[in-house]
Amino acid sequence: MTDVLETQEAAPPAWVREELGGATGRGIRVAVVDSGWDRSIGDDRVLPGVGFVDPDDDFALARNDDDQDVLGHGTACADVILSVAPDARIVPVKVFGKVLETSPGTLRAALLWAIEEGVQVINVSLGTRLEGTLHPLYHACEMARQAGIIIVAAGHNANDWSYPAIFENVIGVSAAKFDSPYHFRYRPEHAMECEAWGVERPVLWIGGERVVRHGTSFAAPSVAGIVAMILERHPGATLEQVREMLSRFALSVDLTPDSGTADEPSSPRQRARRTAAGARPQAAAAKKTASASKSRKAAAPAQPKAEKAVAAKPKAEKTAGAKAKQPASAAPGADRAAPARRAAEKAAATTRTRGKAAAERTRPAPAAETEKTSAAAGAKARKPASAPPKVDKAAPAKRAAEKAAATARTRGKAAAERTRTGTTSKND
Repeated sequence: MTDVLETQEAAPPAWVREELGGATGRGIRVAVVDSGWDRSIGDDRVLPGVGFVDPDDDFALARNDDDQDVLGHGTACADVILSVAPDARIVPVKVFGKVLETSPGTLRAALLWAIEEGVQVINVSLGTRLEGTLHPLYHACEMARQAGIIIVAAGHNANDWSYPAIFENVIGVSAAKFDSPYHFRYRPEHAMECEAWGVERPVLWIGGERVVRHGTSFAAPSVAGIVAMILERHPGATLEQVREMLSRFALSVDLTPDSGTADEPSSPRQRARRTAAGARPQAAAAKKTASASKSRKAAAPAQPKAEKAVAAKPKAEKTAGAKAKQPASAAPGADRAAPARRAAEKAAATTRTRGKAAAERTRPAPAAETEKTSAAAGAKARKPASAPPKVDKAAPAKRAAEKAAATARTRGKAAAERTRTGTTSKND
């Protein structure tokens, strides 16, 4: 048995000391739904886990005590969490066997087990694009939210949608290049609200080897570690309260988010000044837009209401990894007093800024679960319908049904067949 390799850990930034009292994740258990943990690496912070993979069939559900990682993916995700929250405890939940693919039923069973186990955080560095998985996965994520458990999920590597990362009851994460696991951006107008270090990311691999990997799979665990620190300092914090704190601790969002560089962290006072300064021109613009809208309404005849969901014309993915395992999620504001309104505004802003009809956070509609699903990663996927209708908090079932109907009409059958991780296995 080898010991955990020594690494140069980044010093926690000022907000960890000043606003979280130097939290380290002590007393917080994080379930890592992935490929398990390499038990040849000795680390007492990794607790006994559970397996949901049949040894004879990677896509068959069979609960057992085998949490041994043979792929390295789960070990890497757990290591990233511990690099941010060194006193947290990891609970491996194995859903990948010999390949980074699993069935939707296995993923759902793993989530339900973690909820029953009473962990505080669940990291899901995987995802799917199969429509049939929307309802059962959303239901499991909503059970977690109601139980006070925070789910952090990796988004699609091609900056597209995937379940469960786009659910509004999940914190979705995309990847960029940073120089510290504590650095991240928070963008409430995006479906993937957090952007963390997932490009050229050093991680722990099978046998204790240190390697460099790329993908949203390794960005999500950084955010999961930060959430663990928040929950240590603020036990029982709700999902919306956690989001509010993430927005306070995040780096400023620079004008070119794809540049791969991070702005310097700002102090609470600087953030307050920046927010106040930005609010004035935004308020003026909003007022001007409202005035113009009234003028147009007065001059033009009444128009019929726009459809609740506008379909995006399906087209093949242009991303290099679209046909491969690479892009699948494994690899996903904001009015805190009214989360429903926040979700609707986020969806609208996403449509405006990204031009992708399916980038909004999704609520489920009843759909039959298929036997096997593809991880949102690299399957040939079709873009989903545009922003959903305005959220009606009082009637989620009705809204979900309308959303599903619109999606079915415009997208047709999803191309993915199985759930796989959206990480690339490329060494630099």
